Amino acid sequence: MSRNQKRDKTKFLEALRQAPIIGSACSKAGVPRATIYKWRREDDAFAANWEEAIQESYPVVTDIALASLIKLLQQGNMSAIALTLTRLHPAFMSRDRLIENNIQPTEVYDSDPMPKKLAERLVMEALEESDREIALRAEKLAKKMFEDFKKSESL
Repeated sequence: MSRNQKRDKTKFLEALRQAPIIGSACSKAGVPRATIYKWRREDDAFAANWEEAIQESYPVVTDIALASLIKLLQQGNMSAIALTLTRLHPAFMSRDRLIENNIQPTEVYDSDPMPKKLAERLVMEALEESDREIALRAEKLAKKMFEDFKKSESL
């Protein structure tokens, strides 16, 4: 393997760890997509490192998704509120979801569910300043990733 190829593979994998967008990582490494896929087919170690880099990028993607959800919650988006509550609060979960989470439906349904306005207020109060700062940082990163993705599509 040439020195440049080793450097290019390393640059690609580093970019992939930051965001699991192949085109964007290719752009950052300065290597055509076809070359990257050729290396993947021919180099088992590179293919394994590629998969590992994708796995390592998931926390970044999760942070972006959570930041977007928090932003929607802060804006009072009812779909986001409903999604959050149905996933996180037993009073709003479906019977099947309660059972999946080892919660007896009778424990929840025997008590009155929280009124909708109270639930909204509790969700909004739970969003502390530190969460907003994280959301803003993740939003900036998401915009940059999207811009990189758009650039990579033009390759």
